[in-house]
Amino acid sequence: EQTVTISKQAVTPVIPSAKMCGFKAGDKIIFKDLLGCMLVYSGNDTSVAVAEHISGSEEEFVYLMNQRATGLGMKDTHFVDCCGLPDSAEHYTTARDIATISRHLIHNYPEVYDFTTIWMEDIVHSTNRGDSVFTLSSTNKLLKQYPYATGLKTGFTSNAKYCVSATAKKENISLIAVVMAAETSDLRNQDAMNLFNYGFSVSRLYQDTRSLGCDSLPIKGSIAETIPVACKEQFSYLDITGMDFANVQRKIMVQEEIEAPVAMGQSVGKIVYTCDGKELGSVDIVSLASVEKASVWDYYGKLFVKYLL
Repeated sequence: EQTVTISKQAVTPVIPSAKMCGFKAGDKIIFKDLLGCMLVYSGNDTSVAVAEHISGSEEEFVYLMNQRATGLGMKDTHFVDCCGLPDSAEHYTTARDIATISRHLIHNYPEVYDFTTIWMEDIVHSTNRGDSVFTLSSTNKLLKQYPYATGLKTGFTSNAKYCVSATAKKENISLIAVVMAAETSDLRNQDAMNLFNYGFSVSRLYQDTRSLGCDSLPIKGSIAETIPVACKEQFSYLDITGMDFANVQRKIMVQEEIEAPVAMGQSVGKIVYTCDGKELGSVDIVSLASVEKASVWDYYGKLFVKYLL
């Protein structure tokens, strides 16, 4: 909900064909509206405005972009600006790296990802020239062309050609398809649909719907004798090899002695899943409450209640 003041640099096109949202220097725009303009309409001026608001300058924001890319293991990516328009040999990425950062966005920043699911939306721009309605129309035509499409982002430059990182969901299976260097937008979209159709045809999802089997575990060093526990999340595994899910086994592993103090959400064990000797993954067993370590006075009080009352 923060207000962003648009700078002169943000509204100066990097190249004449840059897609702009028509802001003027000095305009004050709500940050979430800028995200809509950037992620739905592909406004290059808004990407600069967002970068400047977060980091003070585009250069500093690009430094953070490269740091984040490195932290995510994107070994074949390097950014020189925040919108990718200049044709620089030092600005590059790969389909795999784009898939990596797309997945990171979906799982960790759902409020941002939600903007990419919008097909068309009107927003009100309040500027020093008064209020005006601006219609955001998505550049991702897959949202209308493919029945399972859910969102994410297109791109185009003369060197990169037509690109997209697209998402789709069918029967609880969510996939990311990345296409680069397509000759036309129609070919780009068809390639993405072909990838999705293939992915859905070979993918099967295993989900463990069983309960943990216990609601609490014993704890030492606290007045409480047990702590409430549960699985941190439901376990799921996406298979493309034809695995027989009937052979999936799970092993519940908890700490032999859980010692207080224990924080809410703290891991006290895990469930490990295997199939035919192959480990599929695990989920943490976590405490549903905070339990403090008992003091000497707590023990005296407990003895008092037990023997004197």
